[in-house]
Amino acid sequence: MKHFPSLAAMNTEIEESEAMFTMKTARTYDHTKIVPAVAAFNRVLERAARAIIADLGETPDALKYLEEWKPATPTDTWFGPHPGKFIQHLLQTGQLHRGPLPDQSALH
Repeated sequence: MKHFPSLAAMNTEIEESEAMFTMKTARTYDHTKIVPAVAAFNRVLERAARAIIADLGETPDALKYLEEWKPATPTDTWFGPHPGKFIQHLLQTGQLHRGPLPDQSALH
C-alpha cells in the first residue's frame, strides 16, 4: 500500500472545494456558471495531482499521469468525472488505478 501524505494534507481543502463546485453546478446547464466553478475546482485538483506526483516521486512514469488526469475541455475536471471519489479511493487503498475506478457494486 502506497501512502500519499502530501495529498492527505490537502484532503479537507479538496472536499470543501468539491462541495462548493457541486453547490454551484447543481441543477444548471448554464456554461456561464459551470465553467468558472470547474476552473475553481480544477485549481485545487491540479495541486492535488501535483501532490500525488510528489508522493510517488517525480519519475518520468509518474509524470505521465499528469497528462492522463488533465482535463480536456473547460467543463472537464482533473481525474475524470468523479475526482473526489478517485482521491478518496487513492487515500483509502493506497492504490493508483489507471482508467475508471472499479464499480463498487461488483465488489459486494
